Amino acid sequence: MGSPREIRLEHPGSSSGIVVEFTRRSQRLCVYGWYDNCVGIESTTISLADFLTDLGITAAMCEKALKGAE
Repeated sequence: MGSPREIRLEHPGSSSGIVVEFTRRSQRLCVYGWYDNCVGIESTTISLADFLTDLGITAAMCEKALKGAE
């Protein structure tokens, strides 16, 4: 199971960014960030199911995207 996996979204040379962490066991995303290397952006969590549903991402879309990643 291990610790959460994360993706960091930041522009090269930028001093701000966003981190998206996924915890497999709880199937939850945690999103937080920073600005100007020192100002933290408060985190929030959402279930993976709610995240996908709220964005209108269907199971078929996920399957198609994952097939392309092979």
